[in-house]
Amino acid sequence: MPGQTGKPPLLYLTHRIPYPPNKGDKIRSWHILRHLAERFSIYLGTYVDDPDDWVHCAVLRQHCTDAFFVARNPTMHRLVATSALLGRGSISVAFYQSSAMQAWVDRVVTDVGIETALLFCSPVAPFVAPGTRAGDSLNRVVLDLVDVDSEKFREYAQARTGLGRWLFRREGRALLEHEKATSAWCERTFLVTPEEAALYRRRAPELSGTVDFFSNGVDTEYFRPDPTFPNPFGNELKALVFTGAMDYTPNVEAVESFATSVFPVLRSRHPELQFWIVGGKPTKTVTELTSISGVEVTGRVADVRPYLQHALAAVAPLKIARGVQNKVLEAMAMAKPVLASTNALTGIDVSPSDLLEPVETPDEHLLALTPLLNAAATAPPTCEALRLWVEKRFAWDSTLATLSSALLES
Repeated sequence: MPGQTGKPPLLYLTHRIPYPPNKGDKIRSWHILRHLAERFSIYLGTYVDDPDDWVHCAVLRQHCTDAFFVARNPTMHRLVATSALLGRGSISVAFYQSSAMQAWVDRVVTDVGIETALLFCSPVAPFVAPGTRAGDSLNRVVLDLVDVDSEKFREYAQARTGLGRWLFRREGRALLEHEKATSAWCERTFLVTPEEAALYRRRAPELSGTVDFFSNGVDTEYFRPDPTFPNPFGNELKALVFTGAMDYTPNVEAVESFATSVFPVLRSRHPELQFWIVGGKPTKTVTELTSISGVEVTGRVADVRPYLQHALAAVAPLKIARGVQNKVLEAMAMAKPVLASTNALTGIDVSPSDLLEPVETPDEHLLALTPLLNAAATAPPTCEALRLWVEKRFAWDSTLATLSSALLES
C-alpha cells in the first residue's frame, strides 16, 4: 500500500534521534533517512535523550510522512534497565522499553499497511518482533546492526576487574544472544565494514547467508577545506584536535590515554603544541584533563570544521573502535593529516597506505609530526590526496545503494 506521498511506506526505528548528525551513530542514521526519503514514505520512531535535540524534531518531520519521538530520561531508563539483571536479558535492550513506542508502531503499521521496516541497531527490534501486532503484519524487516555491539562489551570486560568485568561480560553475552535472535527473523543484517560483518559471521555462523555490510560515508560538500573559517586557536598555536561525543566511553578512554601518555612527550619536544578535545557532554574525566599543560576541552561547538581547518593534524588514538570512524573520514575530507591508531583505521583501507599510516607510540607520533611542523611554518598542513580518496570511496549515495536495494527487493 503506498504512503501519502505515493511512495511505498517504510517504518524506520532508531535508538537515538537521527539529527543533528553530530556523532557517529546519528551521522549514519541521518544519511540513511535522507537517502531513503527519496524512495519511501518514511514513518520514523525514535528516542530523544538530549533535551537540546527536541528543537530538531521539526527538521526530521520535513523528511517523514509521520514521526514519533519518545523522551528518554537516562537516569529513569537506567533504573528500569537494571531489572534485566534479575533475568538473562540485555540491559541495553531493556533500556529502550516503551509502551508508547510500541503503541505507535502497532498503530501505524496496521493503519497504513506498512510491509517493510528498517531497524537501526538491535535494541529497537522488540517493537516488531514476531508475536507483536506490528511484527505479524510486516513482510520484510531489515536490521542495520552497524557494529557488533556485544563485542564492544566483551572488550570493555577485558579491560576491567571485579564487578565491572562481570557486568560487561554478562552484557556482552546477553546482547549477543539478542543480536543473533533478531538476525534470525530479519531478512537481512547489515554491518558497517567487511571486518565487522566477518566478525559477526564468526559469532553467528548459522546466519552467515543473511549478513552483509555497507560502509559509512562522508558529506564531502559540507566537509571541505575553507581557509576563511575563523581560527579558534589563535595564530601562534599548533593544535592537535580530537572530535567526538565526549560522554562515549571509547572516546573518553582515547583522549585520557593520549593526554596523559603521549601528549606530554610530544609537548616536551615541541612546547608550541596544544591538544584540543572538541565535542559535547565531556565527562568529569575529560574536563579534568585541562590540568595537563596544553590540553583544552571545548564542550559542544556549533561547527567542528574551523577546528579541523586550522589544526596541525587530527588525532584518533582509539583503543576500542568498532566499524568506520566518522571523525577520521571527516578530517580526511577536510584534507587534514590524521594521526590515528590501528583500531581507528579499521574499515578505512587507504591506498596507497603511506597516505595514512597508523601511529601508536609517542615516538611514532613524533616521527609523523616532524614534517607537519616543518610545513606549518607557512600554513596549516593539508593532504589533498586524502580528500580525493574519500570523495572516490565514501560518497553516501554510493555506500547506501546496497541498503536501498535490499529494502526494495520484490
